[in-house]
Amino acid sequence: MHPSTFPSGNAAPKASHRPHPLTLPDDALIREADVRLCVGFGRTKLHELIASGAFPTPHRLPGSSVRVWRVRQVRAWIAETVPDGASRQASEPAAA
Repeated sequence: MHPSTFPSGNAAPKASHRPHPLTLPDDALIREADVRLCVGFGRTKLHELIASGAFPTPHRLPGSSVRVWRVRQVRAWIAETVPDGASRQASEPAAA
C-alpha cells in the first residue's frame, strides 16, 4: 500500500499550509472556521455571542451565503474581551 493512502483507499488528508488568521492584514476576510480558531469557541457558542450582540456580526458576501469577518473585527474583540496577561494570571496561585 502506498504510504499516503489509508486502508480505505482514500488519500491522506493534506496538512494546511495557510497562515494563522490573525497573521493576515486587518482588511483580510476570514470565514467562520477561522474565527472559531482565533477565539477558541465552537459553532454554538459563537452563534450565541453573535445573537446577543457580544460578538461582531459577520458580513455576507454578495450573491452568496458565505459569512465573513474582517480580521480587524476579530482582533478588536479579542483586545476588548481578553485582558492582557489573563492566561498568565489564571495559572498563578491566588495570594493568601
